[in-house]
Amino acid sequence: MDQNTINQLREQPINAQCLFINGCQVNASNNATLDVISPIDGSVISTIASAQQQDVDDAVNAARSSFSRGVWSEQSPAQRKKTLFAIADLIEQHLSLIHISEPTRP
Repeated sequence: MDQNTINQLREQPINAQCLFINGCQVNASNNATLDVISPIDGSVISTIASAQQQDVDDAVNAARSSFSRGVWSEQSPAQRKKTLFAIADLIEQHLSLIHISEPTRP
């Protein structure tokens, strides 16, 4: 990746991030957020939802319910593999943004 591309990525706004609970993007139960600080210049580059105990409980309950209903637990190993690879592909597609936002490590 060349420096021009890196500079362009640095200028792109990063949307505020919600919690993902029960298949939906939701705000924290008390609408609390945390600032995401750029390691490059200390500026606020985005905000993320600040999960509270109620949000964690909701996420755990949704996961338990999904598991009990067989949404994941009754999928074949091949289908689970396909789903996990799809998630990995999405992470790889957005990895350049993550790398641009992270400080360089030795």
